Amino acid sequence: MTSKLESDPRLDSRAKKVFAGLPAPVEKPNVSSREELLAQENTPAALAALARQAAFFDSMDSEEVAPSAGLSVRTETLTSSPMEIPSRSSTSGQITTRLCLAFTTSTAAAWR
Repeated sequence: MTSKLESDPRLDSRAKKVFAGLPAPVEKPNVSSREELLAQENTPAALAALARQAAFFDSMDSEEVAPSAGLSVRTETLTSSPMEIPSRSSTSGQITTRLCLAFTTSTAAAWR
């Protein structure tokens, strides 16, 4: 069965190979309080796992794994125009947000 990660055309094949070797995420149990969650996440084992994850992500930040050649980075400003909802007497106004986009030409074509 093909995973979503394997079939995503936006992801570089070299990164896919690295992610393919990772174990499946472990589901965390529900907790009854914030304190219980903090205690669970601050155990030596959990902190060691976090350090391994940070090291893994740092290893991906290289030209070999993710080359910047051909990369286009730009900031776009978008303004939403919410539809009028008949059941409400008024709607909130427009929302403006800024997005930073980074993609290659081939990735942009895959998104269309």
